[in-house]
Amino acid sequence: MTTSAQKQDCVRSASARQRPAQTRVQAVVWTGGGHFETQSFAFPKLAEGESLIRLTTATVCGSDRHTVRGRRPGACPSVLGHEGVGVVEDSRADLTPGQRVVFSVTSVCGQCRNCRRGLSAKCTSVVKVGLVPVVVKQHGLFETRQLVQQLSQTYPGPRTMEPGPMLPAVP
Repeated sequence: MTTSAQKQDCVRSASARQRPAQTRVQAVVWTGGGHFETQSFAFPKLAEGESLIRLTTATVCGSDRHTVRGRRPGACPSVLGHEGVGVVEDSRADLTPGQRVVFSVTSVCGQCRNCRRGLSAKCTSVVKVGLVPVVVKQHGLFETRQLVQQLSQTYPGPRTMEPGPMLPAVP
């Protein structure tokens, strides 16, 4: 008789066999002003507590527009976008491959005083997706795949719902 833990190990092993040795990402990179270019780069291997999400929907929000128009500081070059819906491709966290998810703009540490008090929006080590330079491991969402850290605010979505209506669900 196969236990649920054995089944999960089997699913993870099958997922690892199907995954290409080096995942490539296509991204729309903001290069300053109103200029963008498509770039392709190698995606890092997943670390423990991380998941790889294939993006199906990403929105252009006001902060993206303000950055491009010079009304808000932003790293350049960078991949903008920080509200998205996608499907889990691979996970070394508590997400299941094939699961549809919606996720927010931040990854928090879960360790600092604010996180321990339930104030994760005030995390002292917060990483905000879409507001960091291209050289950082976790980019914005205007790309084909996204690295999601275990402590990001990620929520499962129903497989039958179209991605658009899921976006307002992100707190």
